[in-house]
Amino acid sequence: MPFFRSGAAKNGPDRPPDRLNFSLICLFLGLAAYACSKTEADPDLWGHLKFGQDLLRTGHMFRSDCYSYLTAGQKWINHEWLSEAVFAFVFSRLGPVVLIAFKAALALMIPWAGYRFLRRRGLSVMRAGLLVSLSLLPFAAHLHVIRPLIFSWLLFLLTLFIIHAAEHGDRRQLWFAPLMFALWANLHGAFLAGIGMLFLWFLLRPKMIWLLLACVLATLANPYGIGLWRFLLRTALWPRWEIGEWQPLMLQTFPGAGYLALLALSVAGFIYSRRERSRMEILLWAGTALLPLLAVRHSLFFIMGLWIFAGEHIGDVWERYLPQGGSAKSLVARLKCWLCGLHFAGTAVLLVLASQNFRCIAIVPPPHYPVSAVSLLKEAEVHGDMAVHFDWGEYVLYHLGPDVRVSMDGRRETLYSESVYREQLNFIAGINNWDAALDRGKPELALVSKEFPVFNLMSVKPGWVRAYEDADSGLFVRQESPWLPPILSLARQRSQRSMPVRRVVTVGPKITYNFRVKTVPFSHPPSQKGRPLREHTGSRISRKASAPPPAGG
Repeated sequence: MPFFRSGAAKNGPDRPPDRLNFSLICLFLGLAAYACSKTEADPDLWGHLKFGQDLLRTGHMFRSDCYSYLTAGQKWINHEWLSEAVFAFVFSRLGPVVLIAFKAALALMIPWAGYRFLRRRGLSVMRAGLLVSLSLLPFAAHLHVIRPLIFSWLLFLLTLFIIHAAEHGDRRQLWFAPLMFALWANLHGAFLAGIGMLFLWFLLRPKMIWLLLACVLATLANPYGIGLWRFLLRTALWPRWEIGEWQPLMLQTFPGAGYLALLALSVAGFIYSRRERSRMEILLWAGTALLPLLAVRHSLFFIMGLWIFAGEHIGDVWERYLPQGGSAKSLVARLKCWLCGLHFAGTAVLLVLASQNFRCIAIVPPPHYPVSAVSLLKEAEVHGDMAVHFDWGEYVLYHLGPDVRVSMDGRRETLYSESVYREQLNFIAGINNWDAALDRGKPELALVSKEFPVFNLMSVKPGWVRAYEDADSGLFVRQESPWLPPILSLARQRSQRSMPVRRVVTVGPKITYNFRVKTVPFSHPPSQKGRPLREHTGSRISRKASAPPPAGG
């Protein structure tokens, strides 16, 4: 692709690699494929699939909320609607394995593009591969999840490619930028980071004002128009102190140490490089370097800035102080056949390990999900409003919504006011006026985690009955609720079948996984349209349809 050929190539035209270099390329690709193939579900995955399925099934976007009783009918700006539609289409039409492969392919494009760019800027196969691999190592876990942010990573990288190419005299890709931002604005809200890079570029290249304005105007090509900008500018300043990935990068952690090492490596590259350095490169690199200090989830933006603006300088310093040649090069030549064999063997092992990751979307506890409780509610065909643990909101609405409406879910600042949000956090933590959340909207049910104080508080709360509990959750029902008798009846039946089992978890019931647990009430996953789901012996995903969404919205 022309984006990878930013500027004049420092190592001449591409030549077919020799056998040793080819084996090295295969090894690095195998390593990247293994890292990118790992796929884990986070609490937002359930919502992404549910909202995307609703859009595909109804053919229109839900402009008002129908999943939370606290925000029923309120305007809802879903800034990730196109990403969710893509994920839901791949999952529903092509299956879970293809969804994992789709995510892995998108994730794999990031290190591959960085590697190709560094090779074009003069780094050897070994050095380009090592720089990409080592720089991604502290932050590889970010590539393990299926989330709309993955589109932003790719488009942010393309933005840096376009800027770098224009700085080196190739402006053929500039026309592509507005089209890219028009697409980006419908995929994910992090297009603001790309606009920020263009703004920094404009500060030193005022003639690029036309490109900045064109890209900003292109982002208005979305279902909400200027309302999307108002929403994002408001929510971007919303503090998220309770969500780990929105916290500043902690420098005393392993990723923090990796960030400091890469920061020092970049500074050394700029200082000691023999190649020409520009203020533009340093400014844009510094802009990306600040992003992880705002939120951990922005760490990959810094890695991309390192590849594009500091990578060739790091490579030049590397060559200057540790040149390839001499006795080491002679030894490599004598062991060439053995090294090639080791590289290919390592690649084969990595690909075999990567293939195992395509079997399932793994759910690594924590978080634990209220599997048995949700299964019980589905079996009882419960309808009503339920106060729920924050991380479980989208899990519940995927299984039970909109028949069961939740108090809070991962859409957070998209829908919920600051006062409602604080009230829900107080409820979970059991602090201050914690039971105010039970008065707002008068929910009939409450599903809480046993890891938080609210479980003990609900156990002694007048007017509420603990109808069911398992190793992870407690289900409470108001005494006057008509759903209390059927829930208690089902709970008693389940307690009589209590046995050590492998717990099977279903996503709507689409994503299933299991892991060995202590004795818990055993039940099969909930049936779907009269067809019982079979208990799975291994982690996998099935493609059974979930309950139809509401007709309107």
